[in-house]
Amino acid sequence: MHQIKPITSFDLTIDAPCSKSEAQRAIALSLCINGKTTIKGLSECNDIAIAIKIIKKCGAIINWNNDKLEINSKGILLEKNTLIDAQESGLSCRMFTSLIASQEIPFKIVGSGSLLNREMSFFEKHFSELNASIKTNNHKLPFEVNGPIKRRTIEIDSMGSSQYITGLIYAFFYLNANNVSIFIKNPVSTPYIDLSIETANKFGANIKRNNNEIIFKSKKTLNKCELEIEGDWSAGAFWLVAGAIYGKIKINGLKLNSAQADKRIMDALKEFGASIQSSNNSIVIEKYRNKTIDFDATNCPDLFPPLAVLCSYSDGISKIHGV
Repeated sequence: MHQIKPITSFDLTIDAPCSKSEAQRAIALSLCINGKTTIKGLSECNDIAIAIKIIKKCGAIINWNNDKLEINSKGILLEKNTLIDAQESGLSCRMFTSLIASQEIPFKIVGSGSLLNREMSFFEKHFSELNASIKTNNHKLPFEVNGPIKRRTIEIDSMGSSQYITGLIYAFFYLNANNVSIFIKNPVSTPYIDLSIETANKFGANIKRNNNEIIFKSKKTLNKCELEIEGDWSAGAFWLVAGAIYGKIKINGLKLNSAQADKRIMDALKEFGASIQSSNNSIVIEKYRNKTIDFDATNCPDLFPPLAVLCSYSDGISKIHGV
């Protein structure tokens, strides 16, 4: 029998995995252009694989070679009553439900695991306002959806998730909404909304956010799009915290000017007193001090686990708000 012992320190250099949030959005947006999308820097994970399976159901032709994904699409080509399986991916479920509802063809969407227990009354509350209909299992999966969504100015409640907003943004983009707005009540995780808009604009969208208003103008007609997925701050946060409490770590591939919400882990590490160095596309974090932190995680809820670990090593009482 081997005894597992805690490490006392380490000095590591690693490459951050790709951003799942950006990758799933880019894969969905490939359906919004009539042509070829090339996505570089991908790494394999369940959420990305699920998004790829869904766009294949929508008629996309896929070629995945190492870290490069090539997608050929002629828009959303769906057969009647196609079954879309989001498995356990909350983003894919919420995003593709609205995006595919831009079509007149009825379809079904199912899931598995914990996703089956998630209440999603957003669709019932707002689809009727947009000329679409949805039949749910007491506000939960499975769904039977009938579109098409109508592009019109609307005020919607985010219902505690920015993922609903992302799906509606992409549906309006697909439909080439022009001079219409989405007004958001009770917005949450707004950096994720900004990431959705930023990624859509790379595909030819003309979308801006002004506080709680998302404004659509005529899109550009693109027949190809090439982009490289940046490193994932959500995954990188765990490694950065490990460096701050145990030793030294260098992570390559995390952009300091990223739109990802979880780059705010850097604010927590600075407050904690870690030694921080950054240059170009790399960040070095080293253990230095263990000061208390007072952090608002309202717009970056995925940071709670690494933040909790960081706080447990502080010399005093730390606080995490917005949990």
